[in-house]
Amino acid sequence: MNREELKSAAAQVVSIAEEGQLFTEFVQGGHATPSYAKTHPHYLKLLADSASMEIDNAKAGPEHAAGLDQLKLQMQRLNGAVDKLTNTVNDPSALMKLHDEFVNIARVAGQIGQSF
Repeated sequence: MNREELKSAAAQVVSIAEEGQLFTEFVQGGHATPSYAKTHPHYLKLLADSASMEIDNAKAGPEHAAGLDQLKLQMQRLNGAVDKLTNTVNDPSALMKLHDEFVNIARVAGQIGQSF
């Protein structure tokens, strides 16, 4: 991946993490219908799987290899958080933890993207 593709991949991780953050806020605020709360995590999983495939298969030159490795780690964290969403929509404490995880992933991935 070249520099711009790496920046784009980082932005994609940020976007999905922010979407997860917003979803947890929406559910915690009591604004989600049961159907939305059940199905939206599957949509986020599709997005995360697509981004993960791209990032996991990416190669970067030596000047960006460390950043790409850090981005892969954030992608793994994002996949783990998204995987937990389906089982936590009725658990306010677990949703709060996931919210914080999504916030942290978005922040770190954004910093990585700025480093490219």
